[in-house]
Amino acid sequence: MVSMVDSGLVSSASAAGALRMEHAGLLFLCHCSVFVFSSVLLPVSALQSGSPERVFAVAGEDVVLPCHFNPSISPSPFGLTEWSRVNGPSLSTVHVVRNGEELEKETTEEYRGRTAVAEDGSLMLRSGTRRDSGTYRCFRRGGSSVTVFVSLIVAQVSEVNVTVRELSNELVVHCECSSWGLKPRVSLLDAEGNVLPAENESSVEPGDLYSVRAHLGLAKGKSKKSGIMVCQAEITELRLVKEKRIDISEKLSVSEAEVGPGYTVVAIVLLVVAVVVIAVVVIVVLNWKVEKLQRLRAFCTRLVQQPLRGEEAQPLLKDIDIAQVNTTGASEITAKAHHVFNKDQLLDGVKVSQQLAERDLDEMNKYKDIINSVGESENIPPSLLAGIICRQSQAGTKLDQNGFGLYDSNCFGLMQIHKLYNRLEGGPFSKEHVEQGARIIARLLQIMQKERKNWTTQQHLKGALACYIAGEETVLNLKDHEDVDSATPCNDFANDVIARARWFAMKGFKSKSIKIDVLPS
Repeated sequence: MVSMVDSGLVSSASAAGALRMEHAGLLFLCHCSVFVFSSVLLPVSALQSGSPERVFAVAGEDVVLPCHFNPSISPSPFGLTEWSRVNGPSLSTVHVVRNGEELEKETTEEYRGRTAVAEDGSLMLRSGTRRDSGTYRCFRRGGSSVTVFVSLIVAQVSEVNVTVRELSNELVVHCECSSWGLKPRVSLLDAEGNVLPAENESSVEPGDLYSVRAHLGLAKGKSKKSGIMVCQAEITELRLVKEKRIDISEKLSVSEAEVGPGYTVVAIVLLVVAVVVIAVVVIVVLNWKVEKLQRLRAFCTRLVQQPLRGEEAQPLLKDIDIAQVNTTGASEITAKAHHVFNKDQLLDGVKVSQQLAERDLDEMNKYKDIINSVGESENIPPSLLAGIICRQSQAGTKLDQNGFGLYDSNCFGLMQIHKLYNRLEGGPFSKEHVEQGARIIARLLQIMQKERKNWTTQQHLKGALACYIAGEETVLNLKDHEDVDSATPCNDFANDVIARARWFAMKGFKSKSIKIDVLPS
């Protein structure tokens, strides 16, 4: 059981009377508002003053909500102990004990079988979930009465994600962790546990979904003795630490190996060969006719491009029907973050994705011609590009004045292309930008086809989408195709994008020349 209690005070006796419920507004997710409820109080009562006590817990663990009151008051044995959840559109009864008997029928269904009350009135809540986050009231009545409010925050923390990217002569180590409800502190450490001077950044999505990143550039050939690095995420309120270790010795030692004893001799030989080759080329250029030179250049171009053509010959997404791709749609995390409710009921899955796509349709139509044109030229279904743009930037509505993301200042444009890993092309809303995003998807598809030959086309597509947001190193470390979304934010990126794409395909985001065939299962 994991639970931590923050400071809270219980006041002394107050006058008897009636208190009327005063709604401060609808509470969303982990933000708490305190309501005052009407209760007929006996001559002596203890009421809590100030903010509610705060209790923190990890999703899936049991948690105890205390019912402390002023010790100067000595009430007679309590005949009634009632725990209620007071935030939300209506009051929910969590647990009731009257004259020593539990009244299970009065308990709201979602709490039945999950609660128990101790002798001191404390509530045991089993297997806490994010939905349990909120404000709770403990009311005890006997010869006197006690009312205590407790604020519960149940956090769910993702696994830490660490990736390494090579940029010319530098390695960029990227460490990331996301948490629902509480903000993690993310650090990069060396093998001895020393904190490295990494650059940190964070973002908060609707519904208190925190994403914190740390990245550090390392020059090749200048590494320390150990190439071990540790990506660490810590949530102090929970005393929770998650770590992931990575060995980058081989990548860092590339340049070190080249500066060994034999490097000078090799360099001299290469220099001599280079001089001879240059001299021969100059003589050839001076003596050959222009026609022969052009033929030579054409031959060299074909020779260089031949391996690339072998890769491009692999089938991508030209013959694909997005409507036939299986998808579970958006996760509960995404639904809560975007307030996707229907008559106070939280939607889930494909319905959430469809509502979010419909929300962005007017803005997306501004770029419809660009998206369809790029899909045509790059053999990528335009609806898939629209799905990515909808998920990444809400059709461009979540960009700052310079075109960078409001939630991640390193990501640019409609498709939120990361500036640390890509040379940005075009403006944030330009055709060049969308073309670059489409080429990235095509490249990731080729990687998945090459590395996961036993996967189906659907699985290659989902894997490529997961790579787009989480990096191919992370996704290729997963053994099962069903796990690709576990590495993505909100655990649903690939499935959510596909569900949105299916909706956009029905709204005219499609190419005239791309065939629509049933995708192999």
